[in-house]
Amino acid sequence: MGRERYQRIQKLWIAPTTVTLLNEAAEALMLIPEVITIDEKLKPFEGESPCIRYVPNKNPHNGHWITETTVKGRATGLPYLLNCIPIQEKEGPAMVEIFKQALERIGEDDRKRVVVVADAYYLDDRSRTWLREGGFKYLMAINPTRFKEVWEYLGVEVKAMGQWAVAWNAKTKEAACQYWDPEFGKKYILTNAFRYHK
Repeated sequence: MGRERYQRIQKLWIAPTTVTLLNEAAEALMLIPEVITIDEKLKPFEGESPCIRYVPNKNPHNGHWITETTVKGRATGLPYLLNCIPIQEKEGPAMVEIFKQALERIGEDDRKRVVVVADAYYLDDRSRTWLREGGFKYLMAINPTRFKEVWEYLGVEVKAMGQWAVAWNAKTKEAACQYWDPEFGKKYILTNAFRYHK
């Protein structure tokens, strides 16, 4: 549904000021917990749409790619959706724009106590810099084609299944971990959510 159509329906359905008050009331009931998760869903769709995507490892392969930001509800323990963003296949936003849209409403006090978690699709150098400069802590799986210099260094230590290695960057206050999982292969993590202890 487009923004204009939604606004027309909203005028007939519920007053805009009421929507604002309901949003404020809902936000007042939510306590931002320790973890904010950013992940995607492919909603099956076969019709005409600017946001249709083909994703070979999903079933079905065609649909709307929706990036969702969720937290765990304080009272129920169930996921609570903070926002969702449709991502186009060829004209989608840069990763840093996804993080900005997903996290821009998180206040400074909450930023100090949350950890942003996402899979290897998301973090790149621009978004990594934006998160650090914005005061966000993160724990991210990493696509090994990104930050290659880190994984080449750790790869010297990880030569067989079951082995792992960790490196600490004193300048960025980040830890990088490489692990060779017997079932899932080599995995890569980058985080600034921890402090260094010898």
